Amino acid sequence: MKSKILLKLIGIFIFGFITFTSCGSDSDDDSPDMSSILDKWWYSTDENIIDDFNFLSIYDIYFDSNGEVVRERSDTGELAPPLTWIWEDKNKGIMEVYKDIGDSHWFKFSDIEDHTMTVQESLDGSIYLVKVYFQDTEN
Repeated sequence: MKSKILLKLIGIFIFGFITFTSCGSDSDDDSPDMSSILDKWWYSTDENIIDDFNFLSIYDIYFDSNGEVVRERSDTGELAPPLTWIWEDKNKGIMEVYKDIGDSHWFKFSDIEDHTMTVQESLDGSIYLVKVYFQDTEN
C-alpha cells in the first residue's frame, strides 16, 4: 500500500517538475531584437504610398539610441525638427514618438531583419495605418 502511494507521489512530482520547467523559461523569447533598428538610416521602399498624409512615407528616418529621431525628407533632403522616442512596449515593437508630450505618434515595428523592417504609424496608439516597408542604407 505504501509503495502505491509512494509511486503516485513520485509520478506527481515528476509531472509537476516537467510542467513547471517547460513553462518557466523565457530563454526562447520570440520578440524581435529591437536594437537592430537603432543608429542607422532607414528609407521607405514603398513609392506607391508616398504622400504628405503618411508621416513615414515622406521621410528617411534615423532612430538614435539616445532617444532622438532624425528625419530627412526623401524628396528634398530637408531636415525636419528632431523628435524624441521611447519604447511604449518593446516586446510588441511599439515606440512612441513625440515633439511635445501629448503630441505623439506611435510606430509598430514588425518583420525586422538585418537590413529591412516594416513599420506602421498610429495617431492614437490603437489604430495603425498601412504597413510601410523600410530598408537601411547599409545594405
